[in-house]
Amino acid sequence: FSTDGLHPSDVGQALVANEFIKVINDSFGASIPLVDLAEIVGINFGVSPVKPAQPLDMNELNFGITSDEIQTFFSPLR
Repeated sequence: FSTDGLHPSDVGQALVANEFIKVINDSFGASIPLVDLAEIVGINFGVSPVKPAQPLDMNELNFGITSDEIQTFFSPLR
């Protein structure tokens, strides 16, 4: 799987494609060549690695709003 843990990687997609090709070839007498997995493994598609998650620093997450403005906004909820 790819770095998101959900979608097939390039090799995974090639494996799935090969299964489709096998079924098409068997069912329709076609002669579609299989994807060469060795070629796929050597290709760099320019996917950058996923950066590890970092803890959220609430002091940096203010969107330009002061702490006084935040307290004023939430004061009716207290």
